[in-house]
Amino acid sequence: MQRIADAGTSVPVIPININQTLNQQSSGDITQVKFILNNKSPFSIVFSVLQGSLNVSIGLYPDAVVSKGVWFGSGSSSQGTFTINVK
Repeated sequence: MQRIADAGTSVPVIPININQTLNQQSSGDITQVKFILNNKSPFSIVFSVLQGSLNVSIGLYPDAVVSKGVWFGSGSSSQGTFTINVK
């Protein structure tokens, strides 16, 4: 994956097959991560929730992921992990 021009310097890039950790400071915080793929093959993203709960939106429009999300998932620390299959 590569950094895309509209991502800005403060948005982290998700590397393939490498765990990425994002920490939220307080309830209700939003962290946005942008990525671009080099093909249209389906893929899965696995999320591990260590504390509290997590809601995830994945979309095709980087500036409107929450309002125009296509794939969604949620989980909590009591579940441990959840997966979103993107097709």
